[in-house]
Amino acid sequence: MPEMGPVILSLVQKLHRGEFKDTLIEHLAYRSVIEAVGGEKDFAQMALNAIDPRVLALQGKIITVEMLDRIRASQMQELDPWPHSNGGYCDFITDSRDTDYWRGYVGQASVLAIRIPQHCSAIRVGKNNTLHYHIVTNPSAAGYRYGNFIRLWIIQFPNCIQISTKEAELAPRVRGEFTKLLEGSTDPEIREWPSIRAQQKHQPNASAKNLVETQRCPRLSLEENINALYTAIQSGKEFAEMVFWPSKEKIPWAPHGSEIQPLDLKAWFEGVSNWLLKNHCTKSDLAILVGTTVASVGIMLDSVPSHDYGEISLPWGLRESGFTDKNSLIWFASFQKYKLIPGTFQASMPHDADTEFFSKSTHELIGKSSLRVILLCGKLAEKIALTEQDLKQNFTLELQGVRYEIWLRLRHHTIERIFVRSPAPLIKLWSNKGSAAVKIDVLFRFVSAVSSTRLSTTFYESALTVALVIRGWDDERSQRIDPLELELGKVNPTLRIWLERLGFREDNHVRRLAECTSGSLRLGLLVLLKVLPRAPPGVGPRKIPQSKTRRRGVISPETMQKVRLLLKDVQKELISVPKTEGGDIIKPPDTLVSSEDTILVDEDLIMEAVEHGSVTIKDFDSKEERLMIDRLQKKTPNTTEDTNPGKGISAPTSSTFSTQLSESTRRLQIRRFFVKAEVAPVGKRHPHAYATSASETDPGMRFGFRVSLRDDKGEDSFVEYASSSTWQAIAIANSFVDGLDGDSFEEICRRKRRFVWVDKRIKNVPSELRPFVNEAYRDDENNVVRFNSASPKVQKPA
Repeated sequence: MPEMGPVILSLVQKLHRGEFKDTLIEHLAYRSVIEAVGGEKDFAQMALNAIDPRVLALQGKIITVEMLDRIRASQMQELDPWPHSNGGYCDFITDSRDTDYWRGYVGQASVLAIRIPQHCSAIRVGKNNTLHYHIVTNPSAAGYRYGNFIRLWIIQFPNCIQISTKEAELAPRVRGEFTKLLEGSTDPEIREWPSIRAQQKHQPNASAKNLVETQRCPRLSLEENINALYTAIQSGKEFAEMVFWPSKEKIPWAPHGSEIQPLDLKAWFEGVSNWLLKNHCTKSDLAILVGTTVASVGIMLDSVPSHDYGEISLPWGLRESGFTDKNSLIWFASFQKYKLIPGTFQASMPHDADTEFFSKSTHELIGKSSLRVILLCGKLAEKIALTEQDLKQNFTLELQGVRYEIWLRLRHHTIERIFVRSPAPLIKLWSNKGSAAVKIDVLFRFVSAVSSTRLSTTFYESALTVALVIRGWDDERSQRIDPLELELGKVNPTLRIWLERLGFREDNHVRRLAECTSGSLRLGLLVLLKVLPRAPPGVGPRKIPQSKTRRRGVISPETMQKVRLLLKDVQKELISVPKTEGGDIIKPPDTLVSSEDTILVDEDLIMEAVEHGSVTIKDFDSKEERLMIDRLQKKTPNTTEDTNPGKGISAPTSSTFSTQLSESTRRLQIRRFFVKAEVAPVGKRHPHAYATSASETDPGMRFGFRVSLRDDKGEDSFVEYASSSTWQAIAIANSFVDGLDGDSFEEICRRKRRFVWVDKRIKNVPSELRPFVNEAYRDDENNVVRFNSASPKVQKPA
């Protein structure tokens, strides 16, 4: 390894002096950033100091596996080896058959804590779409090669520098040119990569644009979904006559055998777990199956992060789409949640023997189930679930212009099971996920039709639409992006299709929408979300968590009425057209939208996005708000009394970030009096903790309660942190932090040293929450005690 100081300085000088005449990087702000830091030498020194000292110790030495392993072992002992910050890393790939073998992949990421698990997950499921993955997941080395991650550097730029952390990529043409250079490598595996990659690129892949365009197609009915399956199977030569399928309207399902009995999943999984542990096959935490074997629908996942819903854990979006532990069976292909091998920074594919066991166990599970349709979300899932005979019965299913690969398991000229290659559930609603959202929702409609399982089949499209609208307005309001041009063609394809379904099919329509909201089309889209009908209570699970703050008057009634009338006008224009390119006609005013198009989002959540810190509400909304203000004024020392109650109250703003503390902040403003809740990072105690008696095991130790007064210039003239040593303060702080961490009331109320308040006006309160109506605590002995309990059983910290 060379001396890094001279190498870094040479590179910085070339970037600063513009010696790289490459149009790909000429537009980047290297020169201004280097100058802002202090010049070439200062920047080079800052970069050198960012490198891990253990890595710098390799300078002047020939690097071996043993040296890199020592660095990995040392970094494993750190509390936060992969922080949420910009940094570089190296994956040195090793082979257990050759102690001297290693190949290095060097990368960087704006958030290391996210990128490293992504790599580990990709390696675990056998991805091979990059040279990095090709080397470690090569079938000839399955189970022998490991990815081993070490941190190379972490850099924090001075506050004076505004740097975009968005990672840029080389143009495809340039990547292709560099890939060809690999043909001269002395390593045969690296040398073969260009031809392998070329073959991968020639495989058919539907364009995202075409998939989004399928939203314009009418949604298939139950009969049309079944007919699509009939057509797909009929395309096979041996099934051209379809003798075994006499009626298109009904699928010829094979009767369940008498051997099908409800399987005790817990006992079955315990046997699987014991084998995995005994044979050292576990590479991560074991993940118990969710659901029941008497269900008709199964979902088999490679590796997708799960979200806790009380006692069950599912990938986000599945429960919201209607999958429950009563109507489905959901499990991981390797029965493990894979991130990193525990106690290491390593990742690897399973050995062939492990895969064989996973496959045998899966076949047993499916064979003892009533599953009819099984979605396979990943290559590992397909490899494990499908038998050799299944692979022979391969067909292409076309739904609304989207193609899916399916496999049939037949028995005595009847269909026993249908396996479908499915996209994995979405975990991020980025603007480029429109095609995936459509593909999943279209497939869920097919699953619902053929399995007779009631599902909400528009969740991912609806959630993505809401996310794009809210994010777009927030970015425009914060001046991170320019206002949207008033042309339908300039709107994101997913939002454009949504608008067309509502009747906004011409540029004139979107211009009129923007006129309703002072010229901002993005704000117009947000208000349009609000005026759409809400789903009636009890229609499926709540799609997005309810806002904790009730908002009134954020959007003026006049604006709301303008948008409402415009929506009626554009929909009237559709009445004379029986069916359009956009699909089903949206009915006029009184029956505005179908149940599937109803916005299943709490409207106060939308208001959080509309609301701005300067927006003023003229009057208190409720008695509870008055009491809250009075309580704050009485409890806070040295505060000025508001001589005009009811005036100058700003609704709480959406989350911001303080300088020292990384989590959510909420404010309540009364003229010049401010209350600010601060939450320190996980594991850190707030320097001014509100609950002074909170122990290290109490999440409430992270919570601080800041009180300030501001003068006429807007500067703080008084700052104080409220504090309390009472047991109530510990419970309140614990619950507050739990809530900000995303935990539900049901989860919080089960924990000791917690406080929960449920409004007595709420009807149909879940039985678990009824003891907490009008405030209650749970003490250290798991008893529920009222707010004014004289002798709570809460242990004092040592």
